[in-house]
Formats: sequence, C-alpha cells, structure tokens
Amino acid sequence: MHGYSLKTSLDSLKSLKTSFLTSYAKCGCIEMARKLFDEEKSIHRDIIAWNSMINAYSKHGEWFICFQLYTYSQMKISNINPDQVTFLGLLTACVNSGLVSKGKEIFKEMVEIYGYQPSQEHHVCMVYLLECAGQIDEANEIIKIVPLESDARVYGPLLSACKIHSDTRLAELAAQRLINMEPKNSGNYVLLSNIMLQQESGTKLLN
Repeated sequence: MHGYSLKTSLDSLKSLKTSFLTSYAKCGCIEMARKLFDEEKSIHRDIIAWNSMINAYSKHGEWFICFQLYTYSQMKISNINPDQVTFLGLLTACVNSGLVSKGKEIFKEMVEIYGYQPSQEHHVCMVYLLECAGQIDEANEIIKIVPLESDARVYGPLLSACKIHSDTRLAELAAQRLINMEPKNSGNYVLLSNIMLQQESGTKLLN
C-alpha cells in the first residue's frame, strides 16, 4: 500500500503519510517510521506523528530519543502541545529505563504546566516506577489517593517490590488485593509465602 501510494503520489496526503508512519512504528519498523517522520516538515507534523515516534522509541528501549524528541527538538518549537498520550509514552520510557527523577519531572510537568488530569495509566506508570526503585511508601501514597484497587498492574509489582525490600506490612495488603482480583493466580500465593518465609528467616537470625 505504501508503494502504491508513492507511485500514485497519494503519499503527499498528510493523513495518509501519518497513517503509514504509525503503522511502521507499531510493528517495530522504527527506521522506516523515522524516515517518513523526517521527510515531513516539522510545522506539518501532527500530534499523532509525534506520539507514534515517541511511543515506538519508548517500547524499543530508545528512551533517550523519546526525551530528545520531546525536550530538545522540534516538538516544543513546532507549536505542537503534547497530549496525554505523549506523556504516557514518556512515562513508559522512564519505567523501562528506571529513570525515577525524570519520571517525576515529566509527571509534574504534565499536571502543572499543561494542566492534564492524570489517567489511571499515568498513575500505574508512576506506581510501577517508584516500586521498582524501592520507593514503596511513595508508591503506596499514590495507591491510597487514586482508585487503583481493580488494577493488578499496580499490586503485582508492589508485591514483588515488597519481597525485594522485605516489607511484609505492604506485602500482605498487596497480596490480599491481588488474591481478591485474581483468586486463581497461584503465583500471588507463592510470592506472599516467600515473603513470609523471608521475614521468618530474618527474625530467627536476629534472635
């Protein structure tokens, strides 16, 4: 289809070029997506094209390019305001790269500069980022404020983080929520059991 559009000069249509760019980005053909992206003048790129590139780089571990596209280059000087999808891609890049400070900075900018109300997906990213960095109390504060009770994506990583950092108090809370959501998932029971055994071993060593 892309080849046909080139032969018939349909690729000059902005919406069609953006569609091809998005398709290439989603299937992992980042070089081709970037080629189409670079061919379009920055003043003609729409938010869909920007988001497609940011999300593609985010999913494939090219986190530095995500931030480069957003922070240093053309987006901020092209009269294109980022939307909630943009920030979700950036936060995902922070999660994948473990950049906690950058994630906090981006989340704050989304709320305070652009005035967006964070969605559940944005909060899930922040919770996961904090949990993986061992900042369990901060993650738990978000969970208390935001209604994420029905999302296993929050409590699964929290339970794993509790195991790593030997926090049995939060582990019991996370496990109970997970068991209520996924009563047939044996992995949750095993993980909680391992945490309790770890706590018991630590207590014996202290005694």
